[in-house]
Amino acid sequence: MRALGLLLMVGCAAASPRPDPVPPPIVARPEPAEPTASDRPLTGAERDVMASLQAAAVEVRRLPFLRPVVSRVRNAASITERLSAQMEEEELAQASEIYEALGLLPEGTDVRELLEGVLGEQVVGYYDPDTEEMVIRDDVMALLLRGGPSAQEPEGVLVHELVHALQDQHHDLGALYDTERSGDASGALRSLIEGDATLAMVVLGARAESVQRLSGQIAGNVPTLEEMMVDTAMPQGGMTLSQAPAIVRATLVVPYLAGLGFCTYWASKGGWPSVEAQFRELPESTEQVLHPEKSAAGESPVAITLPALEGLGTEVVDEDTLGELELAVYLGQGRTSGVHAEAAAGWAGDRIRVYRGGPLGTAVVWLTLWDDEEEALEAEAAARRVGQGVEGHHVRREGRAVVILRRVPAAERRATVTALLQAAERAFENERTGPAPPPGE
Repeated sequence: MRALGLLLMVGCAAASPRPDPVPPPIVARPEPAEPTASDRPLTGAERDVMASLQAAAVEVRRLPFLRPVVSRVRNAASITERLSAQMEEEELAQASEIYEALGLLPEGTDVRELLEGVLGEQVVGYYDPDTEEMVIRDDVMALLLRGGPSAQEPEGVLVHELVHALQDQHHDLGALYDTERSGDASGALRSLIEGDATLAMVVLGARAESVQRLSGQIAGNVPTLEEMMVDTAMPQGGMTLSQAPAIVRATLVVPYLAGLGFCTYWASKGGWPSVEAQFRELPESTEQVLHPEKSAAGESPVAITLPALEGLGTEVVDEDTLGELELAVYLGQGRTSGVHAEAAAGWAGDRIRVYRGGPLGTAVVWLTLWDDEEEALEAEAAARRVGQGVEGHHVRREGRAVVILRRVPAAERRATVTALLQAAERAFENERTGPAPPPGE
């Protein structure tokens, strides 16, 4: 479920009691005698530029570099090729099958080609925590060397990426990304990571001395989810991105903006130390990111365990928790913005399972839980609208639980709905009393 969010996944941050005012110089690894133009180390002038940007990252983010940062220059084709190589074919195929089953991708979508197109026009540079390497696109480096107004935007973007290098040096990003978590929790983690670096970039651009004061001004003016999605549909962000399906735009872009809102919420309360505190207790869901007051209140998702189900397919493609953000995209099909934030608000938990080889094709069973019955009624209405015309589609609400089925045969519908509603009852009971101890304890 996380394949569409694999790209542009960079960085994470941590606290330091006293920032070093001068970062160590960027260094390059030993290179072949004749490096190709598509992939080369920095020249002396380029090292000076990057050293200046490192100093800016340290000053604005209030964290020291703990070791030198390796840096390279690559052309756009090389960057796209290397990032594409990080996309595993199995995960891309899985994502395609799942999102096609949900109606979020047109049938037959080449996910790799789509993502490569977005990357080719969007990525000006990135930090790779696997190699601890900073990569700058060659035409962007040329802008930086020339300086002037045209260099200001790429300077901000590269400071954003250097903050990811700081994050990696203070928190093991590889360990964070390798930790097994739901798709929803992974989206929340990425939003924190990107929101932290985006806030640093905003502070740099505003030349603000106080991140707490600036965040207080920003916190109440962060765009809504609907506005974020409308903005990503505008060609100013790149034609490939603006024309991409809503699920692609949401998973690639919204974490930056929603993450900014999350981090400004906490920075407005206590500056960078309050943002740092979020890395010690990571946000659990995209709901907490989109509504940081719920994070502050300790409102956690309701855990759901789906039962075994029969007659739906030959094998399970995947099972996951998608969360409020992706549920908003699902419920927003057919809407101008591509999301239905109002219908997805009030999310309390969800669990989805997708079956391959069913009598009607790829089958989906999805149990969603809501804060109250009114929220569940709103979600039910939106889900019914989205499923019109889909074979084997069925929506059933009982209290705060809404069951969504797609391509489930009529003969299996009653037993499936009954089992899922029983799972909802157990989830709500565990929420009230805590989960039962394992047998024998």
